[in-house]
Amino acid sequence: MAEHENNGSPLKDKDVGPASTAGEGVASGNGQAPPVLVEVPGEIRPGSYRKHKRLALAGLLLVMVCYGVVTDPFSIPETRDWMRFPCGLLWSFFVFLWCYFDALELQYPLSKTMKICLVVVAAVAFPVYAFRSRGLAGFKTVGWAILFFLLSVVVGGIAAGISCGIKYALKIAP
Repeated sequence: MAEHENNGSPLKDKDVGPASTAGEGVASGNGQAPPVLVEVPGEIRPGSYRKHKRLALAGLLLVMVCYGVVTDPFSIPETRDWMRFPCGLLWSFFVFLWCYFDALELQYPLSKTMKICLVVVAAVAFPVYAFRSRGLAGFKTVGWAILFFLLSVVVGGIAAGISCGIKYALKIAP
């Protein structure tokens, strides 16, 4: 299918208004306007995948900040224990979202099994996804993922430290 450009987003022929042949339209002097490019509402454009992937990464950082605040050393021990599962599940969900939008960007089909594995065991499924979708370039993706994970642990630790400092300053800490 031929693609047309409209504000940086590719549109397929099915998205284009009435077709005109050579010699028709305003240029030929018959007074008719050339075809109008119409975007299909609700369709995600390739330019927006990066935005969605960045939002998923921001969600990952937010989960680590919340986990750091809730599980700081001055928090109630029971809170630390039961917060591990929901934070881990949220973490896995944001990994899944990143992979989902990455797969759309690469036009790589995600199977139902891979989607489930990305949520249930993200630490194993993410490298598998990276290598299956990129080949040997998956090493680079996994390397960036490891660096991002380390960064998020540091951010979570900083959030825990700030939380401890605030609790200590307000004399909430034991």
